[in-house]
Amino acid sequence: MTTLLKTTIKKGREFYLGSLDPLSKALARTRVHPHVLTILGFALALVAANFFRIECFFWAGIFIILAGTCDILDGRLARDTGKGSVYGALFDSTIDRYSEIAIFIGLTWHYYDQSRATTLIILLAVAGSMMVSYTRARAEGLGLECTVGIVQRQQRILLLIAGALLGSIPGTKHLAMTVALWAIAILANVTAVQRVAYIRGQLRQQNQPNLITTSPKKETSK
Repeated sequence: MTTLLKTTIKKGREFYLGSLDPLSKALARTRVHPHVLTILGFALALVAANFFRIECFFWAGIFIILAGTCDILDGRLARDTGKGSVYGALFDSTIDRYSEIAIFIGLTWHYYDQSRATTLIILLAVAGSMMVSYTRARAEGLGLECTVGIVQRQQRILLLIAGALLGSIPGTKHLAMTVALWAIAILANVTAVQRVAYIRGQLRQQNQPNLITTSPKKETSK
């Protein structure tokens, strides 16, 4: 059953990405800058957040899909037009984090007066999501590649989309979204721990015990 599910998800992802090829090529011909799509994706994420705020979960899910599509297209556009750069990657990653935070803010706004428990779960989901990104960034700062973990950004977005669309079914009281938030809150933090353990293992394999046992200078700025 698990294998079937993974195969179905993989084929669905391949079909979706393939369907974007004509649009990606058309955008490349227009010479639009990838940053335009990055900013558009952020704007769509803000719209999704507002739909969560006013309890329009279905449309929130649709706009998350649109925002995610922009996120895919800006990377493709950067490659196809030769406009990719280190700064562009930084800009894209930073806007992605803000987009995700905006969506969680919209959900927090909706749930704050209805369920303080769910609000706490959202905060844990935000913390876990940010720590997943932070541990990867710190690993890269040590010269390591770290993409391990059960729930990365792509999976978190898929959970939010599923929670929004299924949670919009009348009579369900947004149960699917509650389940999705619990899943993100737990699995994102588990992923962060996985990455810390993975980085430690990589450092040991490289015979760099000093990076494990010796404390670096305390960071004075973030």
